[in-house]
Amino acid sequence: MSPRFKSISFVVLRWLLGALFIFSGAVKCVDPVGTSLYVDKYLAAYGMEFMLPASLTLAVALSVVEFTLGVMLVVGYLRRYVAPVVFALVALFSVVTLLSATVLPIGDCGCFGSVIMLEPWMSLLKNLCLLPVAWFVWRGVKDESKEERWHFAVLGVAMSLPLVVSLYAAAHLPLVDVSPYREGTALRDAVVAEQAMLVDEGRCVLIFEDMATGEVVESETWLDEGYEYVDARLEFPDVETTYGDLAFYDADGAECSGDVLMRGGRVALLCVNDGDAVDNFGRGIAVLRAAYPDEAIVVLSAVGDVEAFAGLTTYAVDALLLRSMIRADVGVIVLNDGDVEFKSHIRDIK
Repeated sequence: MSPRFKSISFVVLRWLLGALFIFSGAVKCVDPVGTSLYVDKYLAAYGMEFMLPASLTLAVALSVVEFTLGVMLVVGYLRRYVAPVVFALVALFSVVTLLSATVLPIGDCGCFGSVIMLEPWMSLLKNLCLLPVAWFVWRGVKDESKEERWHFAVLGVAMSLPLVVSLYAAAHLPLVDVSPYREGTALRDAVVAEQAMLVDEGRCVLIFEDMATGEVVESETWLDEGYEYVDARLEFPDVETTYGDLAFYDADGAECSGDVLMRGGRVALLCVNDGDAVDNFGRGIAVLRAAYPDEAIVVLSAVGDVEAFAGLTTYAVDALLLRSMIRADVGVIVLNDGDVEFKSHIRDIK
C-alpha cells in the first residue's frame, strides 16, 4: 500500500467513523429519556438494577461521549487521545451486542435510539465491521503533530453542545419525536388498521372431542359425524406490533383504550409517570382544566392502583408504555378525533 493511498484511506475512514459517532450521539441527546429506557434494559439484563435511578444520567453521558469523540475524529484534533478511546468503545459495544444476541437477549439495541431500530445480530455485525476501522484509525495517529491549546477549546464546545441539548430535552420533550405517538399521527386509524391486520392474518382453531375415544381434536374446519364441539380460540401471527401494548385499564381491570381513542372531538390525556412530581405542576394542570371541560380530560397513570385524580376519569397504564407515549414525568397529549394533535410537558402548558 502506497503512503499516499494509506494517508487518504486513513482520512476517509476517520471521517466515516467520526460521522457515525456524531450521528449516534446526536440521536441520543435529542431524546435522552428514550435513551434511558434502553439503558434500563441493559442494566436489568446485567443484574445491575441498583443503577436504574442513574439511567438518565448514564444516557446523557453516553450521548456526550459519542458526539464528542465523533467531532474530534472528524476535525482531527487530539487524535492520539481520542482514537484509542474510540477503539475501546467499539470493542466494548461488540462484546455487549454479542451477549445481547446470544445469552442476554434484549431486543433492539438502541445504538441509534428510536431513529434506526437494529436487532442485536445486525448491531453486532455493524460493530464487527467498525472494529478494524477503529483499529486502523488508532494505529494511524502515531506520527500526529503536537496538539494546540485551541484544540481543547474545540473539545469543550463539542462536549457542551450535546450536554445542553440533552438537558433541555430531558426538562421538556425531545427535540425530534420519532415515536409512534408523535404529533400528526392518526393514532386511532393506526391502531384499528393494526388490529385488522392481525385478525386477517390470524386463524380460528375449533376444538372437538372424538365421541368414540374421547380424544381432543383441533381443526380449522367444522367436524360433523362422531365429533362434539368443545371450544374455539383465535391464534394470531407472532409478529412485532407497534401498538400491541396500548392498553388503558379502569379500576375494575377492564381494558378501556378503545373508549378513549374512539371519542370524537378533542380529548386531553394527562399522563402521570411520577406521582411525586404532580404537585410541582399545579399551575399547569389548572391551566389545562381551564381550557378543557372535565369530561374531556382523561388521566393516564403509571404510578400504581387506579384512583380518580382530582375527580377526573383515570386509567392505569403500563409505565413503559406511558414513557413511550410521552417523555415527561407529567405531560399532556391532545387527541382530536383520534389523531395526535399536540404534545407538551406540563411545565410548558401556559
